[in-house]
This record gives sequence, structure tokens and C-alpha cells, in this order.
Amino acid sequence: TSATRMSAGKCVQYSWADERHTAPRALSAPEYMRTLIVYAEERLGDRKVVPIDGSAFPPEFMHMVKTLCKRFFRVYAHTYLSHFQVIQEQGAEGHLNCNFKHFLYFVLEFDLVGKQDMSPLAELIKMFLETDDRNRTKGKAKSEK
Repeated sequence: TSATRMSAGKCVQYSWADERHTAPRALSAPEYMRTLIVYAEERLGDRKVVPIDGSAFPPEFMHMVKTLCKRFFRVYAHTYLSHFQVIQEQGAEGHLNCNFKHFLYFVLEFDLVGKQDMSPLAELIKMFLETDDRNRTKGKAKSEK
């Protein structure tokens, strides 16, 4: 399916605003994703924000990481809610799920994306967490025998 606006389903639409463009603007999904990649590369390549010489991270580091993670979450939300059928047809569902679960556990562990921001995928997230909890419990029971 072709996406005219970056969204997560029918009810959630995303806009883009940053230091250069402070007024939120509607972007198509491909344009949003291209903008995000350039933005992430610029932020992660800024040695004042992400030092590689052993110096301390600046106070704005966590805000930048949370902003990037929230925006990358939006890409997952858009992908699942607008293109999942095509991904299934291509046999790539397992790859998407695996990548998303790694991302999900990372952002949950370090509290990088708020629950409100994750609400478009709340049911999927709940299912993944419950399934993983059940599998972990089964694994524990087997190892205790």
C-alpha cells in the first residue's frame, strides 16, 4: 500500500519538527523516513553530543536518544499498521518481528520511548511480552527438572 502521510493506522498521524524546522510539518512516510535517517546520522555523528574520546556525554544526550528512538518506533508502527500484509506476503514477517522485538526490549530496558508513544502498537507489544514471558517460564520449568 502506498502511504501519503506518515501515520500509524487511521487515527494517528505523525508530523516532523526539529531544530531547523520548528513548526511541525506533514511528511509522506518515505520522506519522513529519509528525513529521520539524515537527522539520526547528523546527531549520532556529532562528537559534541556523542563523544568517542572517552569524555562524558553531555546533558542533552538522553533527550537526543529518546527523540531518535521515538521516531524509529514510529517507523515500526507505520510498517506494522500500513504494510504488514505485504511483509507477510513476502515472507519477511519473522525478520520484522525479530528486529522490532530487539528494538522493543532495548527501549523498554532504558525507558527510551513512553507508553503513550507506543500506544499504536500496544496490542502487538502486549502479545510479544506475554508470549516471551510464557516461553521464559516454560524454559525455567524444563531446566529445574
